[in-house]
Amino acid sequence: MGIIRKHVPVKSLVTLGVSGAPASVEVIESYMPNSSIVHFACHGTQNQSNPLASGLHVDDGVLTIGRIIKQPLPHGSLAFLSACNTAMGVKKLPDEAMSLGACLLYSGFRRVVATMW
Repeated sequence: MGIIRKHVPVKSLVTLGVSGAPASVEVIESYMPNSSIVHFACHGTQNQSNPLASGLHVDDGVLTIGRIIKQPLPHGSLAFLSACNTAMGVKKLPDEAMSLGACLLYSGFRRVVATMW
């Protein structure tokens, strides 16, 4: 985080999930529409039977695909997902690209780094 602070003005940087700044689903959702870069360092899950329930595990629950796609993210430039299962698809729907990474692309981010592990 120290390296990022060297390059990003303090007024432009929001840090959640640290002491005094919980990363709740509601708080994250409130910041995302105006964010150009987001970085999630958490656990992610891919729900094979209900892909819209796939999500990122934050302080008070799961930020699901179903919640993310409800709001446009017009300022999204880069989403970096340091979380497992963020680029996995659904085995029973091989032609579909339902993943957390694809969800953020669909919602407005122009670039997404996601993982398959």
